[in-house]
Amino acid sequence: MKEVKMCQVTVIGVGHSNNKERTMAMVLREIAEPHRHMPVFIPRHREATFISAIKWYARNEAVDHDVVDDFAMAVGYRIRSVSIHTERSGALTAQMMALGEMGERVTFTVTMHQGVLHAYLRNLPIYIEEDVLNTAEKQVKYKGYDEVSELGLDVQKERVSNSLLGRCITQGVMPLEVTDPTAEERLHESTYEELEILHKLSIDKEQYEWAKIIWAEQEARIKTSGNE
Repeated sequence: MKEVKMCQVTVIGVGHSNNKERTMAMVLREIAEPHRHMPVFIPRHREATFISAIKWYARNEAVDHDVVDDFAMAVGYRIRSVSIHTERSGALTAQMMALGEMGERVTFTVTMHQGVLHAYLRNLPIYIEEDVLNTAEKQVKYKGYDEVSELGLDVQKERVSNSLLGRCITQGVMPLEVTDPTAEERLHESTYEELEILHKLSIDKEQYEWAKIIWAEQEARIKTSGNE
C-alpha cells in the first residue's frame, strides 16, 4: 500500500475568483518549499455565513455558534488538527482529529470547506495529501483573487500588531525586557501566518533581535512540517 505523504498548509487569503461566477475561496499555501497553492471553494449558499464568521474573527470577537458549526462542542473533545483527504469516490473531505479522555484518537469527517474554516478560526494546523496539492497546482487556476480586505481580513494584521508580541515590537521593547511570562508561549502558539506578519513588522520597525527570534520559530515550523 502506497504511503500517503501529508503536507502542512496555511490560509494566506480569502477572496473572489475573477471568473464569471466570482467564486469565493480560501487560498491555502504549503508552509515548506515548494510552497504549492490550493483554493478551497465556498458553496454559494454558505457564503453569507462564511463572511459573517470571518468578520467576527477579524474583529477578534467570539464566533457565534449559530453561524459556524462548533465541532468540538458536538463531539465533546478539543479538535487538535484538520487533514484533507481524498475519498474513494474522488471527493475531498476534511478529517477532524481530537484526543479522547484516555488519549485515544477520535476522528470524524466533514466537508472540506467546513474543516478548513474551523481550523482557520481556531488556529489549528491543516494538513493535506501531497497528491492533492500536486493536482491542484497543475489543474486549478488559483491566481486572480480580489483583495481580501473586502472580508475584513486586513484587520488580522491589526490583530497581530495589537497582540502582546506586536506591541513589544512596535514600542521597541527588547526580547529580554519582556516581563510577561506568557510571551514565549504566545510565540509558539502563533500560526505561521501570524509569524509572517510579526516578522515583517519587526523588520519594518528595525527590531532585528525580534526578527531573528521570529524567523527561528518560522524555520522550526518548516522543518516540523517537512518531517510530517
